[in-house]
Amino acid sequence: MKHVAAPFLLVATVAACANLVDERLGAGIGATCEADDQCQGSSCLDGICTMQCGDDNGCPGGTICSKGICELPMRVGYIYPYPVSGDDIAKAVDLGRVDAEAELQYVSSDAVENKPDGPAATDAAQDFVNAGHNVIVATAPEQAPTFAAFAQQNSNVSVLVMSSYNAGGNVTSLDPRMYQAYYLAGYAAAKTSNLMPPRLGMIGSVAIPSVVARINAFALGAQRALKATGMQATIEVRWLGDWHDKLPPVGVDTREVVLTRDLLTNGADVIAHTLDNNIPLDALPRLAMEDGLEGRAVAANLAAACIAGDAPEVAARCIGSACYNWGPVLSR
Repeated sequence: MKHVAAPFLLVATVAACANLVDERLGAGIGATCEADDQCQGSSCLDGICTMQCGDDNGCPGGTICSKGICELPMRVGYIYPYPVSGDDIAKAVDLGRVDAEAELQYVSSDAVENKPDGPAATDAAQDFVNAGHNVIVATAPEQAPTFAAFAQQNSNVSVLVMSSYNAGGNVTSLDPRMYQAYYLAGYAAAKTSNLMPPRLGMIGSVAIPSVVARINAFALGAQRALKATGMQATIEVRWLGDWHDKLPPVGVDTREVVLTRDLLTNGADVIAHTLDNNIPLDALPRLAMEDGLEGRAVAANLAAACIAGDAPEVAARCIGSACYNWGPVLSR
C-alpha cells in the first residue's frame, strides 16, 4: 500500500502546485514594457513596470519608494578622464551627479577622476561593476570605442558615453543639446561686440560632430542678432585639437592663450570656445595689460565662470557662459 500511495500523493501534490501557477504573470518592477498587462501586479509607466507607493513599505522587497513610485535601487559609477579640479566639464557633470542623487532617492553614485581612455578607464569601470554598480557614465567622447567593447563584455550594465558615436545595445550616447546654448552665446556675442559688423573669435577643441554643431550654432546665433541690420558677422575659428593643451608651453603660454592672443590680434573683440577649461577668459586681463589687447569672452561649461569671486577683473570681461545644467539631464 505504501508503494501505491506514495505515487498517488506525489501526483496530487504536483497537480495542486500546477493550479497555483499563473502562466500569465508579467514582468516585475524595473522590467521594460509596452502595456500594463505585461507587468506583474503593477503598471507600465514610461516603458518600465512599476507601481505607486506611499513609502518603502508599499513596495516589493528590494525596491524603494521614490516620488510615489517603486523603483529598483540604481548604483552609478562616473569616470572622469581628467582631474575634476582642472576640468570644467567634469566639474559641471559632477555637480549634476550630486544633484541627481539628491533628486532620486533610489540612486547612489560614486566617481573616479584622472582616468583617461584605455585600461585606466576600463579597469575603473570594471571595479565599479564588481562593486555592484549597474550604470557606468564615461564623460569623454574619445572613450566611446573603448566603452563600446566594455559594454559588450558587461551586457547586464548600462553604459552612457558623452557624445558617443558607438551607441547601440547597452550603450547610450549622453549628449544634451549644447548647441542651443551656443546659439544664444553667438547672439549675445554679436549684440555686445563693439565692432560693426562684429568680428568674433572661436577656439574649437576637437573636431567631432557635437563640437562642430556648437560652432555652427554660435555662427547662426550671431547672424540672427544682426538680421535687422543686414550686416553679417565674421567668425574666425582656430582649433586646439584637444580638450586641454597637453603640449609643452609656448614660452610661458599654453596654446589656449596663444590662440586667444592671435584672435584678438586679428581684430576679434569677443572670444568663445568649446574647451574643457576657461583659459581664454582667464587670460584676458593679462593680455590687456601686457599686450594692450582688449576683449571679452563667452565662458563654457560652468555658470560660475562669470561670477566675480576672487577674480573680478575676469568676471568683468565675461558676457555669459554657454553651459548646461547637468542635474536634470542625469535625473532622467
